[in-house]
Amino acid sequence: MSDLDRPMQTTSGPQVHLCSVGGCKKWGSHGFSSDRYVETHWWCFEHYPHKEKNARTEAAAIAASLGAKMDRA
Repeated sequence: MSDLDRPMQTTSGPQVHLCSVGGCKKWGSHGFSSDRYVETHWWCFEHYPHKEKNARTEAAAIAASLGAKMDRA
């Protein structure tokens, strides 16, 4: 099934999760819930609280993580 065959998402309903920051109307693609009974909070990339400050820092952290895994192997 391609994206062209799927129905369009609306702005309400069970599968719609907008950013949980007040006033932000962007799609919340980063979600987190501490328990299955706790409501999931969604953030857009701009408001996601756990992201790296920039792509270079994030790339360096990923490279360090992969390097550590290679050292253990």
